[in-house]
Amino acid sequence: FPYTTLFRSHELVYRTKNGEDKFIAVTSSLFKMATGRVRGFIVVFQDITYIKKMEAAIGMSERLASIGRIAAGLAHEIRNPLGSISGSIQMLNAEMKKELSPQKEKLMAIVLRETDRLNGIIGQLLSSSSPVVKKENNVSLAMLINEAVMLFRNDARYSKLVEITTELDERLAMEADPESIKQVFWNLMINAAQAMPDGGTIKIKMAPVLNENNSADSCKIEFFDSGNGIPENDMTKIFEPFYTTKKTGTGLGLSTVLKIVKNHDGEINVSNLDGNGTVFTVRLPISPALAKDDAAEST
Repeated sequence: FPYTTLFRSHELVYRTKNGEDKFIAVTSSLFKMATGRVRGFIVVFQDITYIKKMEAAIGMSERLASIGRIAAGLAHEIRNPLGSISGSIQMLNAEMKKELSPQKEKLMAIVLRETDRLNGIIGQLLSSSSPVVKKENNVSLAMLINEAVMLFRNDARYSKLVEITTELDERLAMEADPESIKQVFWNLMINAAQAMPDGGTIKIKMAPVLNENNSADSCKIEFFDSGNGIPENDMTKIFEPFYTTKKTGTGLGLSTVLKIVKNHDGEINVSNLDGNGTVFTVRLPISPALAKDDAAEST
């Protein structure tokens, strides 16, 4: 009878037509006869993309957990004295306002503004390390997106530079903490706007995702921007705490988004578009699930 002898095993990366990377494990073996004569090779290709993604997700979770514990401890230690400093300066400012020269009043305003900014950063840090989740039933995702969009359109920083459009399935709902999920949408819109400093377009699309039974128990929400895209070297780092490419960024926005999405049994991915721009895709469970015909009709 013929038999095989292990020859070689390695991994390779294959990029599909839609730009998705697939990890392939390749094992090749000699195909021999009992006499020892080689008749050929047996080559086995195995798609290990899911395994690689799981390994990356576990590694990210471990890093986030470690950094989160350290960050939360530091934030609590800093917040108490910062609160005392801020309160004392406000009292001094109120008592001495009439005696301060314009120059000193300006300096006092800077101190108050910067202490408020530090307090805001610490708040983001605590939210990133351990976001509060208070879930409610049947929370409308379209409603949360529309509320976040309304706030965004009223933000003077972006209202005149960025156009925002939506394509939403109004039926989709989930068990969620409304404020946390709205924070996800808000942070992704702000991130998209900051990627377009000269202005551009944000497009938000939400639709159910068909499963193997052709029904839908989850949905995907896509945030498209028309910016310059994300460098490949940054793709694996953007969800890490404190990692930012922006001059005034804290590097906590996207790490908070990741934490909240995971706390809602969802996932988030990012990819560059073929032209200019980036798309962040959030996948979240929906309840109740859509039946086959309803789900297929809306996709």
